[in-house]
Amino acid sequence: MCTHKERSRLLVAAGTFAWLLVALPAVAQQTDPSKIPWEKIEAWASAPEAPPVAKDQPKDAPKDVAKDHPKEPAAPADVPKDAPKDVTKDTPKDLAKDTPKDTAATWTPPRPGVRRPEPVAYQEIQMQLGRVLAERLKDTPNTQYRKLVEIYIMLEQFDRALGPLDKMAADPKRWLVEAKGGWISGKLWECALLCRVKPQAAWINQQFEDWKLKEPGRIDAYIAAQDLSASYRQGMMKTFQEKQEYYTKDGATIVEKMKELELKGDTEAAALLEIKDRCLSGRPDAPLTGLRALYKLRDWYPELPAVKSGSLTMSLVHHLASGFIMYREASKEAENLMEKSPTCAEALTGGPLYYAAEYAYQHAEHLAPNPSEGWMVQDRSRPVYKEAKEYWERARQYFLRLRKEFPTHSANTSASYSGVTYRLSYIARPERLGPMKP
Repeated sequence: MCTHKERSRLLVAAGTFAWLLVALPAVAQQTDPSKIPWEKIEAWASAPEAPPVAKDQPKDAPKDVAKDHPKEPAAPADVPKDAPKDVTKDTPKDLAKDTPKDTAATWTPPRPGVRRPEPVAYQEIQMQLGRVLAERLKDTPNTQYRKLVEIYIMLEQFDRALGPLDKMAADPKRWLVEAKGGWISGKLWECALLCRVKPQAAWINQQFEDWKLKEPGRIDAYIAAQDLSASYRQGMMKTFQEKQEYYTKDGATIVEKMKELELKGDTEAAALLEIKDRCLSGRPDAPLTGLRALYKLRDWYPELPAVKSGSLTMSLVHHLASGFIMYREASKEAENLMEKSPTCAEALTGGPLYYAAEYAYQHAEHLAPNPSEGWMVQDRSRPVYKEAKEYWERARQYFLRLRKEFPTHSANTSASYSGVTYRLSYIARPERLGPMKP
């Protein structure tokens, strides 16, 4: 039996962690996911808003983080400049073809006020995310305000995000890039709209106007630094315009609107489709809400055309990778799509196979114990190499399979860093799966 002191110690420890998982339902314990070094995702966090994920995501793959490219920032999984073009498309127009009104609801409330239980798959990934992000918070110094903001937004703890954002705004010399480019003011108005205790409307609007003035320059600087195309800039500017319209039209009532849509989503697929479209395009920037909508649509409404074709599952795959940097889970979801629906439209294009390989590769790369340089030969003796080896091997098998089964897939003909030939050559290096140097 525990002593009084032991019980008190356990209660204090539990209380310290409880605030992170207030919204997370209790599910079975999972194996703790691998830590993701912040150095690996700094470039992702610093990139401007990308074009809507639903339009461009399937043709993209994350930038390589290998040591041969130390000066090339690792862009987010959804915005590389030269990834092979996948024939898979997951656009808002595709999902608009769904007919949710004709889809019979599979659940009715047993009594008024009872909510539909969330899918088990979402409950499990939610708990896993809670542990991953809690670990990131633990490893992040209190003065690394930008990193803290990114974590709080992933957790959808917008009130907490305002604290470090205010400190950044009060010290523009230290956070010169973020202040000059409008990143701080942009996050301030977004978080202010979604937090429980809202600042005054005039203050929120002041932050919005500052962001609106600075964002075009930030986009242009990013386009120039990444050498991206004019069409890519056009997409980013379109997203910029849509976010302005979102602020003007829905900003003041967005919290109530999202709650209403989630409630309707228990029995109406159309409401969840709207949540998905809003969150994946950052209107609002609510990553967990978007993830929840994707799982609900997939598991509650299997007869939707987008679910049957696999395009919605691919949106889920990309959101796990680009929204949360959970490459292992993204790869597994792509694998599940291939195994459970081998004849769906997406699987027949080779898209899920490519991303099962690509995200397995990215997971192995993000396990590197030398974040600034990538893997080295001497790292093969480290314990973490065992898991990396497993995922490099998995990626290698999938890339070889893609080459054999889908020879016309763009990844097979591309000479870019994300093409099959390039990836296989990297996996075959001595610091990965290749022979050790004498």
